[in-house]
Amino acid sequence: MTILFYKADGPYGCFSNFSPHPIRLQGRIWLTSEHYYQAHKYINSPHAALCEQIRQASSPEMAAALGRDPRYAVRLDWEAVKLQVMYTAVFTKFSSHPDIRAVLVGTEDEPIVEDSPSDSYWGWGADHQGHNYLGRLLMQVREQLRLAKPTEQGFHPEYLTSDRLAKPSQIVGWSPEPTNPKLHHSDSLGSS
Repeated sequence: MTILFYKADGPYGCFSNFSPHPIRLQGRIWLTSEHYYQAHKYINSPHAALCEQIRQASSPEMAAALGRDPRYAVRLDWEAVKLQVMYTAVFTKFSSHPDIRAVLVGTEDEPIVEDSPSDSYWGWGADHQGHNYLGRLLMQVREQLRLAKPTEQGFHPEYLTSDRLAKPSQIVGWSPEPTNPKLHHSDSLGSS
């Protein structure tokens, strides 16, 4: 059965970047993985001051709005690094919170799909033909968490080294082409 998720308050809501699971990266606390992702659009850009403003945003919705503001140009290498930035945020989130790590690992080998009706990059979009990169990253993190040996406090920070973080070409099922996971007849296709 395909695992569908979308909103933080829906089924499998902990898979959403808006879920209230803070992460510690780069010596700072980020309220959500969305905060981390949006702020990193502006590192080494003419608008680098936005990074801290986004980090301190009171909600993931506010962080997303600031990060998507068309008045500000993102860093020049954003398209090349955004998958790695998201992967780092997602891996850190699930390695830091045993409760949601158990939910993710508990999905076993089922396909995971962000059921976004409007985002065919991170989700599968309205036509269910999108890239589903967030779902694919979650499946990669799931596999790595199965293989890793956590401590009582979660994973040691040194686990998050660049040689241990997946590159896009190493992500399970990675392809520049959109994929449409095969759904079982019992799967729900409605948004959560």
